[in-house]
Amino acid sequence: MKTLHFVLLILSIPAFSQNDGFQYGQITQQDFQIQFEQDTSAACLVLNEFGEAHISTENGKLLFEYHVKYRVLKPEGLKIANYEIPLYKGERDKEILISLKASSYNFENGYPMETSLAYKDIFTRNEDKYWDVKAFAIPNVKVGSIVEVLYTLESPYIYKFRGWEFQGEYPKIASEYWALIPANYNYNVALKGSLPLAVNDTKLVRDCFTIGANRADCTLLKLRMLNIPAFVEEEFMTAKSNFSSSVNFELSEIRYFDGRVDRITIGWKDVGDELRKESRFGGQLRRGKDILDKHLDLMLNEKHDDLAKAQQIYNFIKDWYTWDGKYSKYSELGIKKAFDLKKGNVADINLSLVAALRYAGINADPVILSTRNNGAPIELYPVLSDYNYVIAGVEVNGTRFLLDATDKFRPFGLLPLRCLNGKGRLFSEKESSFVDLVSNARDKNTTIADLELLPDGTMKGKISIVRASASAAMQRQKLATFASHDEYFQALRKQWDRIQVDNYVIENVDDINENLRETFEIYSENDQTSNTGLLLFNPFLIGSWKKNPFKSKTRTYPVDFGYPIDETLIISITIPEKIKLDNLPVPVRLSMPDGGGRLLFDATQVGNKVNLSYNLVLSKNVYSPQEYHYLKELFDRIVHLHQTDLVFTKQP
Repeated sequence: MKTLHFVLLILSIPAFSQNDGFQYGQITQQDFQIQFEQDTSAACLVLNEFGEAHISTENGKLLFEYHVKYRVLKPEGLKIANYEIPLYKGERDKEILISLKASSYNFENGYPMETSLAYKDIFTRNEDKYWDVKAFAIPNVKVGSIVEVLYTLESPYIYKFRGWEFQGEYPKIASEYWALIPANYNYNVALKGSLPLAVNDTKLVRDCFTIGANRADCTLLKLRMLNIPAFVEEEFMTAKSNFSSSVNFELSEIRYFDGRVDRITIGWKDVGDELRKESRFGGQLRRGKDILDKHLDLMLNEKHDDLAKAQQIYNFIKDWYTWDGKYSKYSELGIKKAFDLKKGNVADINLSLVAALRYAGINADPVILSTRNNGAPIELYPVLSDYNYVIAGVEVNGTRFLLDATDKFRPFGLLPLRCLNGKGRLFSEKESSFVDLVSNARDKNTTIADLELLPDGTMKGKISIVRASASAAMQRQKLATFASHDEYFQALRKQWDRIQVDNYVIENVDDINENLRETFEIYSENDQTSNTGLLLFNPFLIGSWKKNPFKSKTRTYPVDFGYPIDETLIISITIPEKIKLDNLPVPVRLSMPDGGGRLLFDATQVGNKVNLSYNLVLSKNVYSPQEYHYLKELFDRIVHLHQTDLVFTKQP
């Protein structure tokens, strides 16, 4: 992310002078022929897109005009006819739509024929407490149609200047944004994404508004991109907003004509002071004794070292509360009420954890973070609204542990995947600092299968799966979604339509500090091909990769697995005398550069025993875009290997 700084101001500004944008309704025959050669699979193409934002001379509110022209290329692109415009609303004011035009165009009899949206077909939908939506269906949209939308939105929220997304669901021929921002307002302007700008111009506009005898200049910012590919969301990525090309504005300072300066974006020291005084944050950390005194005294009456104490308190808080599923860095109920009710949001629970640890004499502090689906926070300057979650940071004997007591299936020090998103900010009683949100846990599982091939081609045997670390926590969480283990077992049976599963046993479900072990028996009917006498068996019964999750040729953002991966499969198959294994599978030895991972597969036969061993290790939780093609090639081999059958032949 690149961050620029402009000194800018707001109040009454004349409209743009107007060589901006493109004319509405100017549809040509060429518009129906334009292609995007870089992506022939696109369902829709943005032919042109333009936006501009400035301050109204009449009421001092922010005006944002948006104009777009699409071409529908495939049936999947017809959904753009159902158009929605979100409008933010607060307690006292809200955004409003002050003008709207929309049309479809179809090339008929040598001319583009327009069908316009009727005003009666525009509806307002109350989405939630903060958002309304203007919704409408543009008429007569077909494959091959041109669709055009032009609207102006008025917003009272001038402190949050309108941002712009260059990259979206569909490819774009051109996208341009103009922002006319008066001088006295200091904005941090953040450009995200890896795509280059074709135009990046800044122009000084003299005397753009007048307040009494005071005059101020403005900055006109022009940004333009060309031939923009669609943003493709692939697996193993954090929030799209982290990587798609866009520009965003964050107000940092207002300079008034009388010399006063109002700082909007403050430093981390100021943020720390503010949070320590905040009743929903720092105020809760001082209540550990009031609500936990009796419980902790009973728990800690034995002599324990600090680590044992911290583990005991973590387990107590984790088991005491039921999380309501809500994210926040601020306590909603207050930890006393939440403690009495035994439930609360993430801050109710984790601020209780920090308060309890501090009361017990453990060095514990709150850590605010942004979850993976919320996007990465800006690190250059504090933007509190970027952070939507809080956990506990605990230091014992020089080692720091990060704890989240909302998840009952996580052992001490194992954060949920949702928390593993770059860096969090730790607030001690006097200072603050960034901490890396990483985990030493691994998504580790080992499968051991002892099987026997019967003379009729049936395969039977016993399978044992041992899940450790993050893999065990995630499986325990999955099991908890079922009413009983038997219900889970029945779902497992349905999952394997050609394999009968019996005698399912699971161990250490409730002991989260131990590996989770599942054992069961299988019975598989033969997969004999017609008239050949061949018997086929795929040894990758469990957790096989059916397809490569990495489809794009290149990737401009990291691959983020959350946890390193370690998968092991060991299979022993006993075969009868009159059945022969045609050919042993070819061994595989693949390694990624710089110890990034490996794929090992081997097959041997000793007497009537066929032995297979498989190990996949991805030693990093995050891989850079430069490492993407190595991962893609590795998973091509994995998918191919997982689709490989053992071929047996019946002997006369």
